[in-house]
Amino acid sequence: MEFLLNQIKSPINQKLHIALTYIRAMQQTNQPVNKFAAYLTSLKGQINPPYDAKHLIIHLFAKLQPELQVAITNYQEFP
Repeated sequence: MEFLLNQIKSPINQKLHIALTYIRAMQQTNQPVNKFAAYLTSLKGQINPPYDAKHLIIHLFAKLQPELQVAITNYQEFP
């Protein structure tokens, strides 16, 4: 798969595109958290070197809708 992707777009441009897509990703208004998390996971799988679990949790939290962020901060431990 990597070989075919490299034929379509240069590896550097691919990495930049994935990084920008990941950074810009935000949960949509009616999008369930699990579907959004799956989308981020699919993007994360293309980022090299991979993020560790703590970074992924922080990224997911930062990209959730503000109402959910407030609700989550009411918990003593991150759900």
